[in-house]
Amino acid sequence: SLCGLVLGWYNAFQDGYYLEDCLLADWRHGCLSPRYRWYDVLYDAAFRERCLMARMHDFSSFSAKERQCYAVFTARFPECAKLAGQCLLAACV
Repeated sequence: SLCGLVLGWYNAFQDGYYLEDCLLADWRHGCLSPRYRWYDVLYDAAFRERCLMARMHDFSSFSAKERQCYAVFTARFPECAKLAGQCLLAACV
């Protein structure tokens, strides 16, 4: 699809690591231009700002907050997608 082509074109000009490598691992380098997967685009477009604003009064560093938000997203997004699929299936039957 067009979205996959655009994402592939964007990733062709980025560095050789993914956003997941920066936020879930013990990454010691700067994350200036990571590659994105489709769920990273969803995280960045729909979840990141809200999560960081909700943690605004937390006294941890910004990078720690961002790692927490990404960990929550990668843990809960598959669960929510599964539940939504089950509800859709139940509604169709």
